[in-house]
Amino acid sequence: LGVSVGLPVDLGADRALARAARAEGDAHRADAEAARRDAAAEVARALAEVRDARRRAALHEETLRPQAEAAFEATLGAYQAGRVGVAALMMALREQLEVELGLERARADFAVAWARLEAAVGRPVEARGDGDAPERDVVENGQGQGHGHGQGSEGGAR
Repeated sequence: LGVSVGLPVDLGADRALARAARAEGDAHRADAEAARRDAAAEVARALAEVRDARRRAALHEETLRPQAEAAFEATLGAYQAGRVGVAALMMALREQLEVELGLERARADFAVAWARLEAAVGRPVEARGDGDAPERDVVENGQGQGHGHGQGSEGGAR
């Protein structure tokens, strides 16, 4: 005596569902990898902006500002001695003010670049005074410890 029951089993449909689920998983993994690459590229861009602004601020503060101040003082002395006219004095003053303006622009660019870096990293980035800030904090600590803003070796720009 035997009993048999016919159950409709469509193995082809099950296989198609499994393939679709694998394809959807692959697509999600590819999207996640693309997002990781985009985030890494954004951090790299932001770091480059921070480095450039820090370099420009340091150039203005350490080199251009002292040169402009010395040039103005020399021109002022020459003016007081009657060797140059008021036009030369005003030109030296203008050059000194342009250097100061360049320094303030570099500092502002640094602040904006730092904010972009923190936005790209997704947390506050600590500035360190060891010459490689903020790069080491971002690279070594990843999503880890954010200690807020500090004063690093950015020429007083942050």
